[in-house]
Amino acid sequence: MCIRDRVSTQSTGSSHNLNTMEATGFTMWDRKTPAYWGHLKFLGYNRPPSPYICVSQQTPIREFSEYVETKWKLPKPRVILSVTGGAQAFQMKPRLESMFSQGLGEAAKSTDAWIVTGGTDTGVMEFVGKAVRMQDAKIPTFGIAPIGRVTHSETFHKYGEVVPYKKTKENSPASAALEPNHTHFVFVEDEKRDWGGEIPFRSALEKQFAETVPIVLIVVQGGPGTLNTVEFAVEFKFPVILVEGSGGAADAIGSYWHREHNRPANFTSVLENKMWQDPK
Repeated sequence: MCIRDRVSTQSTGSSHNLNTMEATGFTMWDRKTPAYWGHLKFLGYNRPPSPYICVSQQTPIREFSEYVETKWKLPKPRVILSVTGGAQAFQMKPRLESMFSQGLGEAAKSTDAWIVTGGTDTGVMEFVGKAVRMQDAKIPTFGIAPIGRVTHSETFHKYGEVVPYKKTKENSPASAALEPNHTHFVFVEDEKRDWGGEIPFRSALEKQFAETVPIVLIVVQGGPGTLNTVEFAVEFKFPVILVEGSGGAADAIGSYWHREHNRPANFTSVLENKMWQDPK
């Protein structure tokens, strides 16, 4: 259950001014510090700064979804494409990578979609960034990441400022840099500030959006955690696309599907033809 953590200007006792607190109405994990927010300017990239906000695992989902829709003034999507899978660097065969990039980008553009990923510049998130970069149209692409594992996240402790961002060290198990082609970022803080801390928040947010907008889950490679994400999607009857040939969980689930349903391998062509494969 989400705990309401709207900042009260009467009781907080914080030294932050009233305008700062009213900017988002949310707090960090301690329920006292007003949520950090601003814009990230990726140095070396000729594109507008990306809005960001730092929230906690306790942030009320319905109110946050309203914040995204009203404060960021985004056009309402006809579909949300949630991309999950391998978070570590991996390779796809050139034809499959090309098909994924072209298919995802064109599908998102033709359906006025939002894309949601983990936001860092490694694994499947990096492939999504390349796909978005290939398109002429601006596709709202959200990165939802655990604030404690994002490289240079200490610089995000601002209110309404443009924060310059540049990757200055290689990704590691301790942290990863942000993927610069994402247009919006949500950084989630929980008690442990570890990898995966953002997953419950992201799942709840997507479930909230699914009340009014169709959600499609796209699985590329992935490990054990991906299986849990797919199980969640199926439970809530989200269509699932498996990019077979990418390895990991996507191939394992695909093999099970074909064996149980005696269906031909057909999932990669779904992206190529911009159609959705319903798992029911």
